[in-house]
Amino acid sequence: MLGFQQYAGGQALAGRNGDPQALLDDVRHLGSRGDYGYEPGERMAQANHVEPHIRTVFGYLGIDDVHGIAAEYDEFGGERLQASLSQAEQDIDALVAA
Repeated sequence: MLGFQQYAGGQALAGRNGDPQALLDDVRHLGSRGDYGYEPGERMAQANHVEPHIRTVFGYLGIDDVHGIAAEYDEFGGERLQASLSQAEQDIDALVAA
């Protein structure tokens, strides 16, 4: 990562082997999707442009521990949305407990 430096309190942070030292250990992001099936191997995986980009950007910063949770079916509402929200809440609880 040539030419990249991170600053905290006005001072550059030195990393191992010339890599910048990450200021964060991990990233947790929450999302909402109007449709469904954006996870790897699902019907809309090729159209998921959010989570892969978040992982890429934070990977450049030296943060490889990225967790994403998304609620789906926003466009549809109803029972599927409620089930997705419930699952997202369970996933959040599990991630926080880990």
